[in-house]
Amino acid sequence: MDKNGHVFRKKLFGGFNRGDVSRYILSLAEERNAQAERADALEKAVSELQDEAERLRSSLDEALKALEKSELALQPAESSGTEKPAASARVHLTRLGDALAPAAKKLTRLTAVVRSAPRKLPRLIRSPKASPERREFAITTDELRSRIPEMHAGDRVVLSGTVYTARDAAHKELFRLLDEEASLPFDLKDAVIYYAGPTPGSDSHAVGSCGPTTSSRMDRFTPRLYSLGLAATIGKGERSAEVEKAIVKNHAVYLCATGGAGALIAKHITSAEEIAFPELGCESVKRFTVDGLPLTVGVDSYGCSIFRSARDEYAVSR
Repeated sequence: MDKNGHVFRKKLFGGFNRGDVSRYILSLAEERNAQAERADALEKAVSELQDEAERLRSSLDEALKALEKSELALQPAESSGTEKPAASARVHLTRLGDALAPAAKKLTRLTAVVRSAPRKLPRLIRSPKASPERREFAITTDELRSRIPEMHAGDRVVLSGTVYTARDAAHKELFRLLDEEASLPFDLKDAVIYYAGPTPGSDSHAVGSCGPTTSSRMDRFTPRLYSLGLAATIGKGERSAEVEKAIVKNHAVYLCATGGAGALIAKHITSAEEIAFPELGCESVKRFTVDGLPLTVGVDSYGCSIFRSARDEYAVSR
């Protein structure tokens, strides 16, 4: 009986003992409670934003009504020949209108954020780290796929392992091979592609400068590659809505490297080997071994983007 029970547990839980399973179930319950608390906090924040927007709108409406009444009251004074007092009052009201303009501008921004909040609420609940609290992951490319669900937009990733370079020209060649059903120079499953075209290295460095390319240039290629098993892309800048959908659908991630820091990034590349399309020069596909490459999660597997969340935070703060 014990032997059968042991075999059953091994098949069901992959060899975990009862204590491991209990701790795992407890962690799931704790995470569910934490998500419920985050949902309540977010709903409360949205409600407060709506109240603030309503108060600001009411104050602005009252001020504008007062301004209109004052202008109407000035008209008889102007027609009766008391131009000087009327002109002075009009200057005062103009200044009042100018002072109200920033409030109206802020109200417009705040209203937009409030209206979008209910739509973004589920995404924020699923991605609880889209907040000032950030985590750091020091992992290898072999571990990346299994750790993606833990990552959230804004988290820091210190990556080591194998990374492949490919930019526009290389992507066109990769797609030509895919359309011809030919073999690719590397396996896409769980692979990481870095959008970069490094300059030649030296005796002491594997490559020269190796900064990231603007990722949007590869947006038309990326969804298909994610669907074929790609785990992550590395670049700079925002991704299209289609790419973000592909990231969520395929449980992948988009990582950002610091633009303008090509020489510093090169220090984390310990080896570089050209493996395909040598005719493309610096845009050929290369296999890098990286050590402690500093990155930031730009779009997580839940669809949360650091670019949108940062804009929303800035809009509210103004």
